[in-house]
Amino acid sequence: MKKLHMTLLCLLLASVTYAQDQILGQWLTQDKDGIIEIYFKNDKYYGKIVTLMPETKADGSPIIDEHNPNKALRKQPVLGIDIIVGFDWDSNDQKLVNGKVYDPNNGKSYKGKIWLEDGKLKMRGYVSVFYRTETWTRVK
Repeated sequence: MKKLHMTLLCLLLASVTYAQDQILGQWLTQDKDGIIEIYFKNDKYYGKIVTLMPETKADGSPIIDEHNPNKALRKQPVLGIDIIVGFDWDSNDQKLVNGKVYDPNNGKSYKGKIWLEDGKLKMRGYVSVFYRTETWTRVK
């Protein structure tokens, strides 16, 4: 009986780890204007911009984070910044929670949730009781 319980516990832990690992990797945004790489660091989940479309402004200069609330960061390129910051894995809901989603288009950060649904990544940002959900597709 002990072996059966241990086997079931191992299978449960393996399925939870599998779900967490499926979120990792590169995802094409809903508007197809960027690729975000979700990674795990220091027990938290993050996502950085690894591809922008277009990659530069019309004059060839990099697209910068001009709306960042920190004035010292407004000249940094958007390419390479984390827009998904400090999420935790909620094993009960099978979602990433308690993190922030940064929008470089307006310089604002939002509370968010991230989960998988039918092989696609759902990313939801909240402002008070209002929210917006995007669907991202995995980059192969």
